[in-house]
Amino acid sequence: MNHSDVPVRKMAMLVAALPFICSGFVGGGTVYPDGRPAATLRLEAKDQGVVLKHGDGPGQCDMLGARDVWVYESGGTYYMHYDGAGPKGWLACLATSTDLVHWTKKGPVLDFGKPGEDDSASASYGVTCFDGREWHMFYLGTPHVSPAPDLVPSFPYLTMKAKSASPSGPWIKQRDVVPFKCVPDTYYNVTASPGQIIRQGDEYLMFFSAAANDKRGIHRTISIARTKDINGPWAIAPQPIVPPAEQIENSSLYFEESNKTWFLFTNHIGLEGGEYTDAIWVYWTKDLNRWNAGDKAVVLDGKNCTWSRKCIGLPSVVKVGERLAVLYDAPGGDSKSHMNRDVGLAWLALPLTPPAATGPRITVASYYFGNYHPGDPRNVKNKGPAWSEWELVKAAKPRFPGHQQPKVPLWGFTDEADPKVMEQKIAAAADHGVDAFIFDWYYYNDGPFLDRPIDAGFLKANNNSRLKFAFMWANHDWQEIQPYKRGTERKVLYPGVVTPENFDKICDHVIKDYFSHPSYWKIDGKPYFSFYDLTMLLRNFGSVEATRAALDKFRAKSTAAGLPGLHLNAVVWGQPILPAEKAPADPVKLVKDLGFDSVTSYVWIHHVPLPKQQTDYNEVRDAYFRYWDEATRKFNVPYYPNVTMSWDPSPRAHQDDPYGNFGYPFTNTIGGNTPARFKEALELTKQRLLANPNGPRILNINCWNEWTEGSYLEPDVINGMQYLEAVREVFGSVPNSK
Repeated sequence: MNHSDVPVRKMAMLVAALPFICSGFVGGGTVYPDGRPAATLRLEAKDQGVVLKHGDGPGQCDMLGARDVWVYESGGTYYMHYDGAGPKGWLACLATSTDLVHWTKKGPVLDFGKPGEDDSASASYGVTCFDGREWHMFYLGTPHVSPAPDLVPSFPYLTMKAKSASPSGPWIKQRDVVPFKCVPDTYYNVTASPGQIIRQGDEYLMFFSAAANDKRGIHRTISIARTKDINGPWAIAPQPIVPPAEQIENSSLYFEESNKTWFLFTNHIGLEGGEYTDAIWVYWTKDLNRWNAGDKAVVLDGKNCTWSRKCIGLPSVVKVGERLAVLYDAPGGDSKSHMNRDVGLAWLALPLTPPAATGPRITVASYYFGNYHPGDPRNVKNKGPAWSEWELVKAAKPRFPGHQQPKVPLWGFTDEADPKVMEQKIAAAADHGVDAFIFDWYYYNDGPFLDRPIDAGFLKANNNSRLKFAFMWANHDWQEIQPYKRGTERKVLYPGVVTPENFDKICDHVIKDYFSHPSYWKIDGKPYFSFYDLTMLLRNFGSVEATRAALDKFRAKSTAAGLPGLHLNAVVWGQPILPAEKAPADPVKLVKDLGFDSVTSYVWIHHVPLPKQQTDYNEVRDAYFRYWDEATRKFNVPYYPNVTMSWDPSPRAHQDDPYGNFGYPFTNTIGGNTPARFKEALELTKQRLLANPNGPRILNINCWNEWTEGSYLEPDVINGMQYLEAVREVFGSVPNSK
C-alpha cells in the first residue's frame, strides 16, 4: 500500500499479589470487561459435591480453609496434598483415602522455613512424582503473606523441592536444589510455581504456573520447564504454552490413550468487579510441546457445580476405572473468599474426547500488495523495466539502535506475476490457514495499475482453486515516495479521484472479469468488494446522496449479471471529509448513509498512535482491541477485525536521510513482534470473535507481503515460516483446499 496519506503520529501500585478468589460462572460465550479470552466450549463434569471439609485437621492445620489440592494414587491408596490454612499460615497437609470420598487427615507434611528463607511464610501446594526409586515433591514457597489472620501467600511464588522414600512422608527439604526462580522482565517475573511433571524420553517436563506483574496488571499462564536431572536445575521455555492473556494457573494432566490426546486441567482467573478464579478449564493437544489456546473448554463452573455458585478453584485429576476424578476447591454458595474453602469432587466419563466446535469456521483473509514484479507499464515508464519494490527492500539499512533491516525473503526476490511463483504463494497460504487474498487493487481514470500479479499471476496459477481472492479498491492518490527524500515534493502520479463515468467502467470490469471467477471470495454468495478511502469515494460524485446512488447502481449491475447481490465493505480510518466541507464527517453515519454491508481496518496504526521509535507490539495490539470494542459498539453493520504483523516503512524512506517520526514514510515503528506474539494476537482475535455467538466469523491480516512496510506473512531468512505457522496453529489449514 502506498501510505503517503498516513500523518505523523503523536503517540500519546500494581494488582495485589494474592491468590485469587473466585467469581461467578462463565463459559459459552462470556465476554470479560478487559477482553480476556473466554472458553466457548464445554466438557462438563458431573459434580458429586464436598468430600473434605476444612476445620478439623490435626493441630488446627486447616482451621481457616482446605484448598489447592494435589491427588495421586499409590498401592491402592489415594494421597491428597492440600493447603491447610492454619493459625500460623498455609502449609502442605496430607489426607488419605481408598475411594476419594472418605478422607483421613494426617496434618502438615512440611513446615515453615527459617526467617530469611524462601519458604519462611508458606510451604504449600505439594506436587509429587515417583521416579521408580524415591518420591519427589515440588512445592510452593514464599517469604511473603497477607496480614493475619488470613496469611495468604503473596508474590513471589517460588518452586522448592523435598524428597521422601514413601508417598506418605516424611518429606526432607532439599535446600540445595533450586529448580528455577522468577526472573525480572520475563513472563514469570512474580510466579514460577510447581505443576505436574511428565516423563518424556530422557527428560522431565514440568507444566509450571507462570505470572508476570507489569503496568498492565498480572498475566498468568502455564509454561514448560525441562531437565534430565530431577534434582538439578530446570530450563524454562522461552514462551509459555498459551499466551499470558489466557489468565490460567496450576496444572494437572491426563493422557487419553484411545485418541492419543493430552488434556491439561487448570483454573481460570475471571473478572467480575475484580479478579477471581471462576472456573476449571481444560486444554487438549496431540503434542505436549505444542498447544493451541483455542482448543479449550469449561469443565466446572457455577453452571454445573452443585454447591459453589461463584467460585471454582484449583483442579487435580486422577483416573478411577472408567472415570476421571476431578478434585477442586471452593468456598461454597455465593462466597468469593479465598478462605474457608472445602474440597469437592466431580467426575468425567472416559474416554475423554475434545468437544466439537459449533458454527462456521473463521475465515482468514490476508491483504496482498502487488508491487513486487518487474514490467508494470507505469513502473517501467517511471522507474525502468526491471524495477519493483524489491529494490527498496534490498537497499534498506538499520536506521536506529535495535532496528532490523534489511528484510530478506526466504524465497528470494521473486516475480509475483509469474504463475509458478504465485502457485507457491497460494499453496503456502492454503496450507497455513489463509482462506483468501484481498488484493490492494488499483484503477485510475486512465486505467489499471499493479494488476499483473492478479491477471498474469493468480488467475493463471494452476492451483488458484485452493484460495479465494477479492479486491480492496486502493482508491487513494499514488505519490512518488519509492523512496521519499525529505524536503522534496510529494508528487501525485495518479490521482485517486475518478469520474462517475469511469466508476461505471470499473464496476462493469470487476463484474465481468473477476466476480464470476469460481475463486472470487463471496459472503453469503455475494462478491466482497472493499473501498480503502471514503473521502476519495465521496469526491468522485460530489455528495453522499450521489455516492449512495452510484453504489446502488453497482449492486444493480451485479444482480443483473446473475449474482445474488454485492457485499460492499468500507475500510474506516482517519476522518472522512465530505465534499465541499472542512469538518470531519461522522464515519458511523456515513457508513449507514452509504449502505455498506460491513466495515473493517487495513492496519493497526490507522487507529493507534506510535509514541516510541519502536512501540511495543502488545501495547499496539491492546490499544487496537479497544478500538475494535468501540467499532463493534458504534457501527450498525459487522466489523471485521484486523491483525497486523508489524509496521516499519523505513525502506521507503530515503536511506541517506536521518530517520525519525517526521511523516510517512518517516514514522515510528512497531517492535517486539515475535512470531509468538503474533500468534497470541491471532488467538486473542479468534477468541474474541467466538465469544460473540451472533458476531462475524471473519478477520483480515496485514499483510501477505508488505515488505516495504515491514508487515508480511511470507517467510524471511530470520524467522522462516513461523508467522505462517502461527496462522495454521491457531486456525488450521484451509479445509478441502488440496
